Amino acid sequence: MKQLVFLALLLTIVPAMSFAQIGTSFGVGVNAAFPSSDFGDFVATGYGAEGMVKFGLVPLIDVTGGLEYIKFTSKDLTIATVTGEGDGSAWGWMIGGRVNVAPFIYGGLEFGSYTFSTTVFNVDYDVTHGFVAPLVGVSFSPFDVSARYVAAGNDQSFWGIRGMVWF
Repeated sequence: MKQLVFLALLLTIVPAMSFAQIGTSFGVGVNAAFPSSDFGDFVATGYGAEGMVKFGLVPLIDVTGGLEYIKFTSKDLTIATVTGEGDGSAWGWMIGGRVNVAPFIYGGLEFGSYTFSTTVFNVDYDVTHGFVAPLVGVSFSPFDVSARYVAAGNDQSFWGIRGMVWF
């Protein structure tokens, strides 16, 4: 029985180690962002692009960093009797880490800052928030797809789905 458990662990760990790369990789990607909390009252779904760098420390652990831009689509608003439109965008930088928990599957955490530019009723608001974003993802050779929740400030949080290609 111990030999079967050891074999099962070996078959799980070895493929994960072979897909992780030690060294530096560069990636480009696209993402979709779905505003939550109060932020979702002023803007609709966002779409963006990002560039990242990944440093493989050991076969199971990566350190990441990147820059990201998201453009949130317009949303019709009515407050009291006034009708208008809200839209926005966000520039962000991030650093983080990932741990391969199973073949092709990883979990991670990112920290950083976003500068949000929001226009509501033709009035511009700019605010910068630090954020923390737990994430889970799957990786197939050069392709990577992840989901994350970005908790930025009290009112600029969103869910995101990211697709990356690594070189």
